[in-house]
Amino acid sequence: MLNFFKTRRQFIEANDFIVLQNLVEANRDEADLEEMAYPAYFEGNLLSRWLFSGRLARVLSPLEHQKGDLLLEFGCGLGMTIPYLTTKGCIVVGVDLFPQIASRYIEELGVTAAIYGSLDKLSDMGSFDLICALDVLEHVNDLDTILNQFMELINDKGTLVVSGPTENALYRLGRRIVGFKGDYHHRNIMDIMDSVLKAGFVTKKTIAWPVPGPMCLFRCGYFSKP
Repeated sequence: MLNFFKTRRQFIEANDFIVLQNLVEANRDEADLEEMAYPAYFEGNLLSRWLFSGRLARVLSPLEHQKGDLLLEFGCGLGMTIPYLTTKGCIVVGVDLFPQIASRYIEELGVTAAIYGSLDKLSDMGSFDLICALDVLEHVNDLDTILNQFMELINDKGTLVVSGPTENALYRLGRRIVGFKGDYHHRNIMDIMDSVLKAGFVTKKTIAWPVPGPMCLFRCGYFSKP
């Protein structure tokens, strides 16, 4: 089992200074932090923090990557998963609309990774062994364009990992309890997985969190090239 919760404790120690300072520098409002799920990880009740942090641990634990692998996290947000992704000597690249948040976070922790504001900056970097898009594709407007870029960036043996909310009744209830508005969600994870398949990827496996069936709040899919 990955040591993700240790990474989370490191993040809590560093996050106040970094997030607050970048909030001022970027002139952003609290809605941006909500979109990055900041309240659920660090300000919600114990259940919400367990659901969100445990979800990431569950999604990342099956991944197999080796020293020197090139990894991309699309929508890296607060940068919470980047320290774990670098633990095996991988080369990690992050992309986010607000790259300064993750950049300042990893700088504080002494972690080496490159953070960019757009996928367009990555065309000369080579092909990626792993692309993670965790709880982000429900936010983007032009999903098909993003998935086509993933297809161009990933290598023939690479893995694409996507996760997102089911948007079922239980999820919507939980979102209201935590205090999320969710107005920025354009689609659910089933829609996303359908689009991934239409883009030409094939399914390796899927998992549910925290449990399968009607109580499932999040789903994750692992995909590869044909």
